[in-house]
Amino acid sequence: MGEPIGADVVFPAAAPFGRLRLALLRSRARGRVVAEGRVALGRRVRMTVAPGARVVLGDGCFVGDGVRIEAVTGEVRIGARSLIGERAVLISLAGVTIGEDCVIGDFAAVTPGDPPLRREPVRLGDRVRLGAHAAVEAGASLADGTVVGSYVVVAAEGARSA
Repeated sequence: MGEPIGADVVFPAAAPFGRLRLALLRSRARGRVVAEGRVALGRRVRMTVAPGARVVLGDGCFVGDGVRIEAVTGEVRIGARSLIGERAVLISLAGVTIGEDCVIGDFAAVTPGDPPLRREPVRLGDRVRLGAHAAVEAGASLADGTVVGSYVVVAAEGARSA
C-alpha cells in the first residue's frame, strides 16, 4: 500500500529509535512541526501541515498508532503529557488546542463538523478526557477536567443540530 496522497509524512513501520522517527517527521514537514521536548510517535502517524500552519507537540506527549493530524490553517497544539489514542483524527481549519494531561480516546475526532464547515478554533482545557469514538466539532470549548463519554458529539454553541 502506497503513501496516502497529500501527507507530509507517514510512518509505515516502527522506527528503531523514537528520536529518528521525530527527526524524519520534522525534516519532511519542512519546519512546520515543533517538538517541545520528548515526544513518542506510534506507527503510521500521518501529519499534513499546510504552509502557514504548524503542529506543536508538548513535552512527554504520545501520539498513538494510525493517528491523522491535518493542520490546514492555524496551529494544532498538543499539551505536555497528553495522549492521543489510536486512529484518532485532529483536523484544524482555525486552530486546535489540547491542554496538558489530556486523553483523546481511540477513534475520537476533533473536526470542523458536517458541511457547511465551521472555521472556528477548538479548545480542550487541561485534563480533558474524550472517550472512544467521541467527536468535538469546531467552535467548541471544553473546560478543564471535562469528561466526554464514548460516541458523544460536542457541538459549538449556536451550531445547528440535525
